[in-house]
Amino acid sequence: MVQNFITRRAKPGALRKSLPEEFHDADDVPAIVLLKAAVKGAITLKLAKTGLQGDALKEYAIKLNGLRTASLIDPPRSNLATYKARPLNGIWATAPFLHNGSVPNLYQLLLPDNQRVKTFSVGSREFDQSVGYRTDAGFEFKTHLPGNLNTGHSGPDFTQTKGEDGNYRDFTDNERWALVEYMKTLN
Repeated sequence: MVQNFITRRAKPGALRKSLPEEFHDADDVPAIVLLKAAVKGAITLKLAKTGLQGDALKEYAIKLNGLRTASLIDPPRSNLATYKARPLNGIWATAPFLHNGSVPNLYQLLLPDNQRVKTFSVGSREFDQSVGYRTDAGFEFKTHLPGNLNTGHSGPDFTQTKGEDGNYRDFTDNERWALVEYMKTLN
């Protein structure tokens, strides 16, 4: 999704005058440049309306930016194609999992991707022991459809551990359940 967004191009329209000079005559520009110009304009307008100046304005800008230290008005482009994983605190309450909601519970997330369920129902808010929601009622989620894949996120970083022989092996069922129980404790 990130790659689709940062490579997308669009017509500048009314934002043309707000773009960096290098894009003033372009028929189409990277969509990220348009978004950056729109956000910069909105934030600049919001800051101007505060009447604040100097350190007070800087402090308000940081607060407006969610207390992040990166520049509010002009974030570095190098950060655009990176994904910062969120903390695991409260993960038990965030099912379904993966960026597209294609894994119904933590137990399934710890399985190799070729062993995960391929269809499940979403819509229930009844918690189950696998740290997710019941998957037997509601809208049917089909993981074989484009955008719904639940593949990837397998291997040493997700579904395997290093054995005594130094080779990687899939978690055992007991290890998966132990990890699920541990993740239930993260608040």
